[in-house]
Formats: sequence, structure tokens, C-alpha cells
Amino acid sequence: QRGRDGGSRRQAQFDLGLSRQLSASAVLASLALDDGTRHYASVGLHGFWQGFITTASAVRASGGGRLDELGIKTRLGGLALSASRAWTRDFVSQLYLPGPDLVRRRDDIRVDGVLGGALPLALGLRRDQLASGREQLELGARLSAYRYGTALSHGLRWQSRDGRKLADAVMQASRRMAGIGLSAQLHYTIEPRA
Repeated sequence: QRGRDGGSRRQAQFDLGLSRQLSASAVLASLALDDGTRHYASVGLHGFWQGFITTASAVRASGGGRLDELGIKTRLGGLALSASRAWTRDFVSQLYLPGPDLVRRRDDIRVDGVLGGALPLALGLRRDQLASGREQLELGARLSAYRYGTALSHGLRWQSRDGRKLADAVMQASRRMAGIGLSAQLHYTIEPRA
């Protein structure tokens, strides 16, 4: 299988129901990254209780890297809420990029829903604590709409990295006309200003 970036990937997944509220999973994966192919093995437990889904997983990578993660998901009205915390040690993947200052802990919070029954909304907050002790924050929001055969979306992203504040946005529109897909995208920087 090929990923969006053209890199090769292989995966085998095994799931087992332990009870009505508990299941277990195991995954073996191989992923081509810029610095070579990495192999991953993970095990996880998934609990289901009164509208809540909880997860605990442990991932080990070739070369000794590891990731341990706890997560919870639920719904509140028309909103899907999720939160997770991951701890890593020398772990590199497509989501945990290689570099001189690796992520040691990652907190993620997401809210997904539909405003007014017609406008999909996604909010996300990510906080990374790096090996050096520095923190990086990223806050994102995306609002989408589909009207009269045209799909519109607008995404905003604010980041705090190495003491610098960055903010940018992307507007996108797409439509099919006479069997041809047309799309336009505008990416603009809000902060820092030129």
C-alpha cells in the first residue's frame, strides 16, 4: 500500500472482544520514512462504558523507540469530544517527526460537530513537550459548508514555537461542473505580518 506521500506502508491488525465492554487489539506495521523503513508493533485495550470509549495503547518501534498513550472519547449533544495524552521515548513516525529535539509528551484535544445542522466544525488543540523541556502549542479550527453544489471550507491555525507566534489560514472552494472538478485554494499568513 502507498500513503498520500507516496511512501510504502504495510499493516496487519488483530482485534479480539474480551467482553461486552472491553476489547484488545494488536497491530504490526511497516512504514517508509525519509531516513529508512521503520517497523512498529502495538497492543491496545479499548473500553466501552455509558457513552464513553477509553483506550490505552503501547507502541514499540524498530531501533528502540516507544510510545504509550491514554485516550477518551464521548459525545455531548451533537459534539464528538476526544482527549489523549502520549508519552514517547526516541519515537519517530509520520506524526512524531525526527529531529534534534524529539517530542516527549503530547496532549491532544478535539471537538467535532455540526453547527446549525449544516456547517461541519472541527476544533483542535495540541501541546507538545520536547526533550529539551520547551513546549509547542498548536490550535486549529475548520468550518465547512456545502451549498448549491459548491463545497467551501476555511481553516485557521495558531502556533507557538520557540517563542515565536505564527498564525495562518486556508480557504478552499471546490465544485464539479460538466464532469470536471474545479477547486481553488488561498493560503495566507496572519502573524507575523510582513
